[in-house]
Amino acid sequence: MSIKKVLAAIAMTIAWLAVVLLGALFTAAGLHGVKNASTHYTPVTATVIVSKPDSRRGNVNTSSRDLWSSSVDIQYAYAINGARLHGRDRLAIGRDGSPSEASARAAAASDLYAPGNPVQIFVDPEDPSKSTLERETALSGMAVLMVGMIFLAVTLGWGLFSLSKLVRRIFVTTPMAAATERRFQKGMNRALLILLGAMMASALAWGATRAPVTVAIIVGVVILSAGWIRWSKGRALRLTQGRSSRP
Repeated sequence: MSIKKVLAAIAMTIAWLAVVLLGALFTAAGLHGVKNASTHYTPVTATVIVSKPDSRRGNVNTSSRDLWSSSVDIQYAYAINGARLHGRDRLAIGRDGSPSEASARAAAASDLYAPGNPVQIFVDPEDPSKSTLERETALSGMAVLMVGMIFLAVTLGWGLFSLSKLVRRIFVTTPMAAATERRFQKGMNRALLILLGAMMASALAWGATRAPVTVAIIVGVVILSAGWIRWSKGRALRLTQGRSSRP
């Protein structure tokens, strides 16, 4: 084997590993997002212990430089089954176009979330020590997870295909007939689709236990998109056939 081919093989391997790493990172981020979703948390009334409003200007290097965002950091206490628990979270309360408006909003938040006032929080029914001021959906996490799964499935399929070519090169000494080559290619494509489908099904099944509504939305969007694509292709084919049949 020439040096040029060796370098090309090394470059392809590095590219493959990079895509695998990217897919793994997307998958890990998606799993983290879905795992931390709080749509199933139940509402509980807590008592404010300490609150600290804050107003900050946007990034001076972006279009948000003329906006001031306000938030309030709240420490609170709540009781679950007679046990007193504590939590802390930051609540975004709005954005304004001037520092004076942001200061006024922060002052209003100081009165609303003054120590001793009640505040609604959301508590994990499986682990009451986990709480949040706002529920977070799993939609973005599921989307990132699906992207990561696609990356992994494609790269694993690519690796499987490359491995099969290597095995053929080592163990198959006679060239394949054209029909056999086509059957082999179809088999590899089918294996890739099965791998992708299995990974997607596993991700959806796991996600359904955490956020069933989000998974239902994603599945619905995928089905509608697939139906629209199929309808568009069929319509384009009919239009093409109609033009070709004209005298």
